[in-house]
Amino acid sequence: MSGDDRTNPGILLARDQLEQWAGRTLSDDEVARLADAVPRSPIPGAIDTIVSECRTDPDDDDPGTPPELWVCPGCGTRIDASQADCIVDHVKDCDLVDGASNPIGDAR
Repeated sequence: MSGDDRTNPGILLARDQLEQWAGRTLSDDEVARLADAVPRSPIPGAIDTIVSECRTDPDDDDPGTPPELWVCPGCGTRIDASQADCIVDHVKDCDLVDGASNPIGDAR
């Protein structure tokens, strides 16, 4: 398969993980319905979005390249540096930095 190992199963979701996300114990029937429903749900699109956001260069063939991160000097929150709107919103809401992203008081 042109160097792509399709025998590797990728990510498997354990029943414990599914139940943690569901917030309760799931019956065998619920797990079976979930297995049938996931491919038709928004989850595949969400995975595509997550993988796409991992790229710092859209022309980069390595989808595992993590984004460059901006780190809030007040609280340490990490945000994809290319997401300027998210950074601005964080600075507005963070009580540990001023409007110019300078630490206030005993910042971490």
